[in-house]
Amino acid sequence: PMTILFSDIKGSTRYAEKKGDVEYMSMINRHNRLLFPVIETEGGQVIKTIGDSILAKFDDPRAAVKAAAGMQRVLATDREGREEIDQIQIRIGLHHGMGLIKDNDVFGDVVNAASRIERQAEADQILITDALLDAAIAAKFECAKIGRAELKGKEEPIDLYAVAWSESATQQLIAELQAR
Repeated sequence: PMTILFSDIKGSTRYAEKKGDVEYMSMINRHNRLLFPVIETEGGQVIKTIGDSILAKFDDPRAAVKAAAGMQRVLATDREGREEIDQIQIRIGLHHGMGLIKDNDVFGDVVNAASRIERQAEADQILITDALLDAAIAAKFECAKIGRAELKGKEEPIDLYAVAWSESATQQLIAELQAR
């Protein structure tokens, strides 16, 4: 059993095009320098980066949710006082299930599902599956069901929940749910 966290930077292709490769790499380095310690502090392991994405593994599902919230909080603080183009915003998706570890890499349905869940998230959002709902609540996070999503390669739609990691994230969730 493992919890997989996938994150991805919103707008990085546009950033690279506008600022150039050197600035793009500098932004990726800042992203990694800020986020790797958050993952590791919560007991997670950065398995790899894929461009501007992070794949991390956690043994403790509560720690994974805490790390995701910590990642969003660190970036929110980092955005203060920066021009909009230089602000890093990420999407995070998490899933818990059985996986395989081989040669310091992770494999299996849990990894594929987490990747697809991350793609469903908006900027500054953390999405989890029902497999992590109890862990998120135990870690003292409010969660809101945002609906069922069809994930590529999955036979059945899966329930997705947004994790309220800050006051503004909570207000955004309330507004989205009321709009429905």
